[in-house]
Amino acid sequence: MTAARPLILVTRPAEEAERTAAALAARGYDALAEPLLSIEPLPDGSQVLGDLAGVSALLFTSVNGVRAFATACPRRDLAVYAVGPTTAAAAREAGFSDVAVAGGDVEALARLIVAERRPQQGRLLHAAGEAVAGDLAGRLEAAGYDVRRVALYRARLAEALSAPARDTLASGRLNGALFFSPRTARTFVTLVRTAGLEAHCREVVAACLSPAVADAIGDLPWRQVVVAAAPTLDEAITALAAGLPAGGTTERSTMADESDKTSDAPPSPEPTIALPASDVIARFGGIRPMASKMGISFSTVQGWKERNQIPANRHREIQALADKLAISLAPGAAPPAPSPEAAAAPDPVGSLPDDPPPPPPLPPPPRASAMNNDTPPPIPPRLPPQEPPAVRGGLGIAGAALVSIVVVALALAGAYVARPYWQGATVASGPADTGELAQRLAKLEKDVAARPAPSAAAPDPKLAQDLAALAKKAADLEAALSKRAGDLDAALASARRDATQAQTAAADQAKALATRLEALEKGFDPEGFVALRNGLNDLGGRIEALGKRIDQAEKAASAARAQGLADAGLALAAAQLRRAVDNGLGFSAELAACRALAGGDAKIAASLDPLAPLSAAGVATRATLVDEYPDAAAAISRAALQRSETGWLRTVIDRLDSLVTIRPVGADVAGETPRARAARAEILLARNDLAGAVKALGALDGRPADAAKPWLDRAKARLAAEAALAALDAQAIAHLAAKPGAAP
Repeated sequence: MTAARPLILVTRPAEEAERTAAALAARGYDALAEPLLSIEPLPDGSQVLGDLAGVSALLFTSVNGVRAFATACPRRDLAVYAVGPTTAAAAREAGFSDVAVAGGDVEALARLIVAERRPQQGRLLHAAGEAVAGDLAGRLEAAGYDVRRVALYRARLAEALSAPARDTLASGRLNGALFFSPRTARTFVTLVRTAGLEAHCREVVAACLSPAVADAIGDLPWRQVVVAAAPTLDEAITALAAGLPAGGTTERSTMADESDKTSDAPPSPEPTIALPASDVIARFGGIRPMASKMGISFSTVQGWKERNQIPANRHREIQALADKLAISLAPGAAPPAPSPEAAAAPDPVGSLPDDPPPPPPLPPPPRASAMNNDTPPPIPPRLPPQEPPAVRGGLGIAGAALVSIVVVALALAGAYVARPYWQGATVASGPADTGELAQRLAKLEKDVAARPAPSAAAPDPKLAQDLAALAKKAADLEAALSKRAGDLDAALASARRDATQAQTAAADQAKALATRLEALEKGFDPEGFVALRNGLNDLGGRIEALGKRIDQAEKAASAARAQGLADAGLALAAAQLRRAVDNGLGFSAELAACRALAGGDAKIAASLDPLAPLSAAGVATRATLVDEYPDAAAAISRAALQRSETGWLRTVIDRLDSLVTIRPVGADVAGETPRARAARAEILLARNDLAGAVKALGALDGRPADAAKPWLDRAKARLAAEAALAALDAQAIAHLAAKPGAAP
């Protein structure tokens, strides 16, 4: 008899539940999906985004933001700043290549952006949902950045636990639960309390993605609360696996904590802090000093102060830290005097190395209040479980619905009446927070009014020309394919008509022969018999020949159709190869696909051979070559200088030459000196004449030629690739435009 596999509750949205269930199954667990929120994309996402003029980077604080942006906008050339590794992985899967990863929360993301990016580099776009956790845009705007937040999706919270989840929890068959966000964690606590199932959580291990998630879930009497060592799915499952064999009371643990438990002695009793949360925070010097000393987010300690309660699973950690810092948490002890460092500004997030001066450090988050959506709301007191009213004969479905609405309304009214008891000190801070919010709103309105309207970016003429050429080429391919298919269908239809006519003629001849046979039966005619036999022989030969012609026509039509499909596949593969080359990417796979679809064609193989040495690393784009040319021209100019001086004078000249490079520029530079050729090549590049620029620099020799060689090699590789692609396109078009052979 085999033991049952542990059953784990998955609270992620439906889009992620399948991947999580597969990961659990690979580790030996069964999964029960219970999505506590569903993600819905908002309509007209592409219209809301617009053309992204002036946007230099994207900010993603969730996987859902990545998916919503990827659906609404095809651009993948912008830099990406992701809040954590899971979001970064989703961005790379969506096609983004320049992805920077933060430490897993909004504060870490803001610090990363300020450390790596200047406000002058351009606007930042935050692709988010209707509701966000934390004020990322406000934090960055206060540091001088231009941030635009766009809502591309909404999240709908579950209103009740599903019947399978309630039954599984109530029956004690649930062994663990995975939680990935504070929002879903708070929702689960509320729904469990509403269903009256708190006591059934005592045998369940709660695995949380971060300490903030654990704070939101810790109000229930769990068997154990474990936290992932890193904010990833694999680490969350690893923490869950370590927590499942352990027993005892609810405790906070990490993977390092579990690995240290080598003793079988009974666990020591959990310490209890008798002081209110506000007094404990005051002993540590305030919200920010306590968060800094504990290494947790500012909003977590802020939430403790708002609720005036610290979760029991945090008491051991806080008491140990207080003992280490010689802070007394005994009732009646005098709180320590705040140090100058405790009242200082928030921790700096780094500075930029060069001029202009670095932007100011991020300001501290605004003080939470009852109206601040960034602060987790207090969890309401548990409501008694509600049973659906029995539907009487005269009420029907509408009556049952009306009774349910009345019950819910009475419950909400009771919660509102009891608000002063479960909100605690939060309500008392309303007037002061309202004034602070009014000041913040006035500042935002002033900033918005002073901000200039974004100007539309000028269209790129080369991009428009390339798009028009690509559209014409696609239209030519489509027309050639359509004509080829029409010719094949016409040939096959003609062969079928010939066969039908032949069959009709054979039937008529057979009828005539039957008439003649009837006449022969009445009076045998030797000459008529010979004529009849010859006619039958002739008819059999004609029928056999006609059958062969029909078989040949069908084979020719099938072969021609297959060849047409192969030619179309070759044209599409050539287009994919050109796209990879134009983007400066490696194209080994695309080159192999073109060779496979060429079918041994020698001309196509000859056009592909020049691309083989370049396929692994790719070739530089024209834009890259234009950007790199000023450095190459400066190197040519420096190499062209004749240094006859020696001693200290040559040392001074070399030093000046390394700091400042003087070279001629403009369209009217005459002469055949290296500097003149470099200046003319620059003008040719500006006119998009890459071949002319290569020719102008090809006549260099000596040290100037050595200085120009790296850039010339990359430019020649680009020209060779473009020539090979042009030859490949010509061969593909020739194949598609070929006339189908006449049917036999």
